[in-house]
Amino acid sequence: MTTTTVARPRSASVGLLPLSEIGLTATGIAVALSFVRVFEDTGFVRPLVATVVASHALAVIARRLGVTLSVSVLMSAAGLLVSQSLLYYGDTTRFGLPTAATRTQIEADLREAWTLFGNISAPVESITGFLLASSLALWIVMFLADWAAFRLRSGFEAILPTGVVFIFVSLFAADQRRLLVTALFAASVLFFIIAHRASTLESVSSSWLGATARRGTQAVLASGAAIALVALLFGLIAGPRLPGADDVAIIDLETVGDGPGTRVALNPLVGIQAQLVDLPNTVVFTVRADQPTYWKVTSLPSFNGREFTANESFSKAEGELDNRASDTITTPLEQEFVIEGLAGEWLPAAHEPQAVDTDGEFEVNWNPNISSLILRDRNTSVSPGLNYKVTSAITQHSLDQIQNASVPSDVDDVFLELPDDFSEKAEQIAREVTVGATTPYEQALALQNYFLAFDYDINVAAGHDISRIDQFLDARVGYCEQFSTAFAAM
Repeated sequence: MTTTTVARPRSASVGLLPLSEIGLTATGIAVALSFVRVFEDTGFVRPLVATVVASHALAVIARRLGVTLSVSVLMSAAGLLVSQSLLYYGDTTRFGLPTAATRTQIEADLREAWTLFGNISAPVESITGFLLASSLALWIVMFLADWAAFRLRSGFEAILPTGVVFIFVSLFAADQRRLLVTALFAASVLFFIIAHRASTLESVSSSWLGATARRGTQAVLASGAAIALVALLFGLIAGPRLPGADDVAIIDLETVGDGPGTRVALNPLVGIQAQLVDLPNTVVFTVRADQPTYWKVTSLPSFNGREFTANESFSKAEGELDNRASDTITTPLEQEFVIEGLAGEWLPAAHEPQAVDTDGEFEVNWNPNISSLILRDRNTSVSPGLNYKVTSAITQHSLDQIQNASVPSDVDDVFLELPDDFSEKAEQIAREVTVGATTPYEQALALQNYFLAFDYDINVAAGHDISRIDQFLDARVGYCEQFSTAFAAM
């Protein structure tokens, strides 16, 4: 008599498979949430988490249906196109399907994101281009992770795609919530590895060893969970307290490719808290001048209720600059700049520049409305050793002139306009504080004295939109971003 032992087919075992699939989805969600270190608002959470769930769910469905990998790729590509169109461009779709208008908008948003990417630093506004690029990456890595985990049955290769994105995000992220997102990602990875290992053991067990298989998988789950918990707690509690934990990195990945030292990209178009609080003690440029003064990179005249921006066009600057300096600005200031740790495209100068000299080494663009110098080649960045000279005209007004100043009749509306939904609270307070002030100087002085009673604290929420201005006026505490924007708007 012949006895036949039938092994349980791998595809037939679904006992712990859903748990393993949930664990893999959790790693993707953890990576999506790690973008909290990149974006200054929470608008990214819903679309990125939805992308992770949709991508993996589609991969699971294709695999459960038994379709081939090539068909699964086509299904995933179609799902990617439809889901992202609905998430970000629903008003351009037809019956839920993307149209030519959708494609045009996608191309425009991705171009904008690519242009901004090299010139800004986190945290940044969650504009559609950045969100779309992030979603594309997450969709692809979730498909690859499922393929590695459940078609190749390799747990290690399954966490590589999400791990790569997590590290990439960390390289460009602001130094905030680092421990929290690392713990979340580590916990999700450990959960997936344990569940995947137990699911694999269960699927290869023979039917006549079923009882032994159950004890084996239970042992893997129990011991794995205990080891993972101990490792996670040790990393979170003991890790930051180990000797050398706060030392300078042996290899600083943030400076690879930038030459020696740390370079700082000053981006005036995004929230400035991280650029003030989280930056290292770095010399960004040195300047030799006849007298001390303030140096700036640009001015931001437009306020749309969310941020200050400068929607200006630039022209080539050659020698003397076409500026709008008044006749009262008479004192020239000669400056020689050497860039050391500054990145980006803006060139510092004292207000108001009248001439620039680069000795033919590079070309500069100029805008007289905002008195700003910028590299002509927007695809390059200022680099250590770059030098140039600027002649500026320094304002010298007497107190009598300032007190008697009036608003000129030819001021561009962009410098005075506020959005229609501007804060009623701020408007009311501004009117109350300036009661009795008859000149622009007296009004500005009254507002300044009002803010002197506020407390300065960098440990507050970032931002300068309308709601943040209201919070600042209620709490009477903030840092320079809130002080300056509330003062300018009021």
